Amino acid sequence: MSTPAIIEPANTTQPMPRVRWREYLIRFRFDAFVALALFVCALALRLPFIRLAPPLWDSEMTEALDAAKIALGQSLPLVLPSQPHLGPVAAYPLALVLRIFGLDPFTPRVFVAVLGAFTVVATFFFARVWGGRLGGLIAGALLAANPFHILINSHVFWTNSITPLLTTLALTCFVMALEKKPQEKIWLPLAFFLLGLALQSHPSVLALLPGLALWLLARRGALAWLRERWTWVAAGAGVLAYSNFIVFNLVTGFRSIAVASAKSYALPTDPAPLNSYP
Repeated sequence: MSTPAIIEPANTTQPMPRVRWREYLIRFRFDAFVALALFVCALALRLPFIRLAPPLWDSEMTEALDAAKIALGQSLPLVLPSQPHLGPVAAYPLALVLRIFGLDPFTPRVFVAVLGAFTVVATFFFARVWGGRLGGLIAGALLAANPFHILINSHVFWTNSITPLLTTLALTCFVMALEKKPQEKIWLPLAFFLLGLALQSHPSVLALLPGLALWLLARRGALAWLRERWTWVAAGAGVLAYSNFIVFNLVTGFRSIAVASAKSYALPTDPAPLNSYP
């Protein structure tokens, strides 16, 4: 009696696709070269006349003094003492710079000029992931040569001078989380964390929130987001980034809101006060 032939099942599994690491490295290397070139050009445009234009303003000096007190160990504030409606998101990094390089009245301006150049790089990567390398190059070049960004955001040490950097980085992370592959949802917590820091830098970031909410809902329904693990991780990251502001306002009876509401130049009914700002 012959033994029946054993029929081996066909192997229907597909081989794992090989990751093209070399291609990714070459692509990143080129983007890094473009980003470096944009950074150097942007910084070269921002450093000239940094001591002279515009003249030092009182509000700029008071915010720099807040950072100097942190550097000297005299205070560890939850918000800016001179501007309680703003967080110390720029003051603490500047305090570290002052601690390393020493106290100099124009170090804050050099600091903000470097961050302004990094904002150009962030703009390049934001447009790069959204619309391709050419779009990123055009966007970065336009911001690098933008007169207002050079003269104000990159010369004056105000906390809100770094708001474009934080919001651009946050939007880049949102693109990576929402417009790319599902496994890149890991970018969502970083996006919310950066958004929390940006909200500390200036209350006007609130204007971005409705658009971001619509963007999220356009990708998935509200219930789907509530069932998503990364949603809660991202929400926790955003609260963590804004936690010092939350604690300060709970302790002081929402003093930040009262101070921000008293800024009459924010929503003037008569444009005349703008002539005397800041």
